[in-house]
Amino acid sequence: MTAILLKKDQVFHVMDPYYGGLWELDRVGIEQYLKFLEIYKNDEVSTEKIKKKYSKIISQEMIDFMIKEKMPIDTTYFPRVILENINEAEDGIIVPPEIILEVNRKCNYRCPWCYIPTMEEQDETLTLKEIEEQIIIPFVNKGAKCWTLTGGEPSVTFERTLSIVKMISKYTKEKHGEEADISILSNGYKFSEYAEKYFEAGVSKVQFQLSSPYEEEEIKLRNPKGGINSFEHVIEGVKKANELRYFTSINMVVSPDKNIKGIKDMILLADNLKLDMLRITPVVMAGMAKENGICLDIENYTKIKNNTKAGRELLKEDSTLEIYLPHFDLENDRPMRCGLGFIDFYIDYRGIVFPCNNLIDDELKCDPGTIKEFTGPEIWFGSKMLNRFRDYLNTNIGEECGACEYRGMCVGNCIARCWQRYGKFDLLEMPKECFRTI
Repeated sequence: MTAILLKKDQVFHVMDPYYGGLWELDRVGIEQYLKFLEIYKNDEVSTEKIKKKYSKIISQEMIDFMIKEKMPIDTTYFPRVILENINEAEDGIIVPPEIILEVNRKCNYRCPWCYIPTMEEQDETLTLKEIEEQIIIPFVNKGAKCWTLTGGEPSVTFERTLSIVKMISKYTKEKHGEEADISILSNGYKFSEYAEKYFEAGVSKVQFQLSSPYEEEEIKLRNPKGGINSFEHVIEGVKKANELRYFTSINMVVSPDKNIKGIKDMILLADNLKLDMLRITPVVMAGMAKENGICLDIENYTKIKNNTKAGRELLKEDSTLEIYLPHFDLENDRPMRCGLGFIDFYIDYRGIVFPCNNLIDDELKCDPGTIKEFTGPEIWFGSKMLNRFRDYLNTNIGEECGACEYRGMCVGNCIARCWQRYGKFDLLEMPKECFRTI
């Protein structure tokens, strides 16, 4: 759960966009909450011990309230920085995002469901100086903690990617005296070779893309260039990352009639590899997936759900593998909320900002301009495009769609799925061509 802070008319709201939580706090309450987040992050002790140790800093009433309400404690920011600047907070979102940066648009695989429309660098790529001055320094000054580097494939331009990691680490340590939380999204290519240098520079998490637990099927699905064994690169990458104590995960994009049957064995493979997490991601009809007409129906989703359940049941009781699958069963009338506008800040290789990775569309470019013209925080806090998704006090789903038994499969909580399926950002009215009829 991620704590996003917003301010409205001298009242502060703590929001968990993924799980639907919303809490209202006054000025004293928000200060105590931020102090709690700072203490909990640094101390890493139980809340019961915090009650005894820090009762003079945080009221017993506030601690009890946070525990009872199960308020989120994970953040994309350093709480201390937000607390220090609380007097200058304006209405709207007051915390920096997780910055997701395309370090390149070069990939040596050709996955038919990739969310990126074309894997070619058609325009001028951001320079390292622009990334440093327009993105890293301004966001670090705002208290940003979380960074994700993606592509393309980051390791195709290893030296460039490593330089970006080093800059993030350097400025974060100098400004805040703490480590940045840096992740890399990788298809696995040469990761075992580069893992140690990435780790030494400050990368602590890696998410590999693997589409099948079966070597031959994986290579066929991913279509790597030049005889690359995509399966082998991931397996060796995971082993090296575990050796260095990265947080390791695999993202399995599931597409119709391709790899659904492999979900159970993927769960067992992930467990055998001692992964921290396996993400099972139903394909989003964006980018190449949309161009290739790759779309899941009710039967596909049902198989995904059932196979994931069956795979979980095969794990031993002492398994530490965390399995993430989007919720298909949602409470009636729950609004669509996700990281869009609240957590994720997606910057492509040219410096164009999009609402998220699944909304790379020319008509959805975030104003007022590109990273070459404006700093990251100027766009994050001031974009009209992003602010349209921050209307969190009003619903974006109507009664009929909100109560539909297939809502979790149709769009779930994902606004990008709604856009890609229906061409709009809300379901206040039922679409003429509904998911149930596919």
